[in-house]
Amino acid sequence: MKILLLIPFLFATLANAQTWLKVANEGDSVIATATVRYGAAQGATATAGTPCATAGGCWAQLSVAGPFTANNTFFKKDPINGTAKELDVLETAAAQTVTVNKVAVIVPALPLPPPPPVTPVKTWTCTGVMLYSLMSDGTFQMANSGVVTCRETL
Repeated sequence: MKILLLIPFLFATLANAQTWLKVANEGDSVIATATVRYGAAQGATATAGTPCATAGGCWAQLSVAGPFTANNTFFKKDPINGTAKELDVLETAAAQTVTVNKVAVIVPALPLPPPPPVTPVKTWTCTGVMLYSLMSDGTFQMANSGVVTCRETL
């Protein structure tokens, strides 16, 4: 079995935007357990010359589990008449494998969110002399203290 790794293409950068990955074209045989959409991106032109003006594109969306053919019959509609269509898979937190025309296509997992910002650790720098004596039990005891000056540093 061949394995094809596709790199995701972000269709939108809004805060809650969904990330879709094109995996197939109209007419392709697909086996998947995923949320898929079938259609064309905004601006694609239909037979009558009217472009898809819907923000985000003209799509039919389904949750699928099993084999199907990416076509108008399966999706029970033609999202944009007379235009070649594609099949996209919704990316999720876990990677997914979809089979297209007997070739495995790996849909990568969504990237993890960035870690929270690191809070700086407060440190102190001290100068001066502190004298300690080593005791017979292995501990240290302050024997004499001179002047010690400390200041916070970042």
